[in-house]
Amino acid sequence: MAARIAFPAVIALLAFMYGWIAQGFPSMSLDEGFGPGLFPGVIAAIVGVLALVEVMIQSMSAYRSNGDPALGDIPHVSISLRELAATCLLVALVVATVFAIRHIGFIAAASGLVFGLSLAMGMRPIWVSALSSIAVALSAHFIFSGLFGLVLAF
Repeated sequence: MAARIAFPAVIALLAFMYGWIAQGFPSMSLDEGFGPGLFPGVIAAIVGVLALVEVMIQSMSAYRSNGDPALGDIPHVSISLRELAATCLLVALVVATVFAIRHIGFIAAASGLVFGLSLAMGMRPIWVSALSSIAVALSAHFIFSGLFGLVLAF
């Protein structure tokens, strides 16, 4: 249960730090087009808010399942070795994707990330995970490269 609280808390912290760093990026007004400072701030805000909502939901769930508010019990939150390993693996997968993008391109790196995440979440059969990961990566590339005009490594 602790991984369900700690992982989104770490994501919220990283999103806050990323948004803070992104404030230094050059920005443009919306009539001039999208600048490099717009997307990082928007993405950091959305990810941060959603991660904080997830922390609150998981905290309330842990409290309801483990503690009796009438008795003033403090909920017992523990993490299994499997949850810890899965959390570390997912974080490592995201970091590896960031480093792999410049070497193998956005589509291949994003496909690998989505494929790994779908397998970690239990999506079966494997061929469905593979096809959906390729579709998600191609869609993201089309949206950011084709519609917004951002340059992404192919």
